[in-house]
Amino acid sequence: MVGVAPAIDGKGAEAVVRFEDTERGPVEDGAKQFPLRTQAAGEDPVGVAVAPMHKGDAAPFDGTLFSPGAVALVMAEMEACPKRIAAEVDHAKGVMKAGCDMQVAGKQAELNAERKKREAEVLSRDKQIEMLSGELASSKDQPIWLWVGGGAVGGATLVILGVLAAGAL
Repeated sequence: MVGVAPAIDGKGAEAVVRFEDTERGPVEDGAKQFPLRTQAAGEDPVGVAVAPMHKGDAAPFDGTLFSPGAVALVMAEMEACPKRIAAEVDHAKGVMKAGCDMQVAGKQAELNAERKKREAEVLSRDKQIEMLSGELASSKDQPIWLWVGGGAVGGATLVILGVLAAGAL
């Protein structure tokens, strides 16, 4: 991959620095990718090192040269990363809260509908109890012996008529 990064040469003029990484392929201009290079076999380990350089100087070790602009870009990315993560976390929390709030509102609506349904059932039963209580109270005013006597006379009449009808056959 060949990337382009702005650099400032020793005279303060802006120049273009190219960097390569053969493993990843081409990078579009303006892409925020930096090449990663592993230590080649036989190289002395350098560790973390900073070596100020000027245009035309020989590099003291293999590595990646960052221009001041590239360093500024990396630093800006490092400083912005926690803020970006915090913003993404806040957004995710907001989305989750909105989803939970919507579920709570739905369950509250279901609860209110069920409550109204149960209140209507209780009111209907109360009216039915009141009506049956009224009928029971009005039936207590009539003497029970009339109903018993009427039932006995009616039953006896049906038996006698049944016997006469069976004997007539």
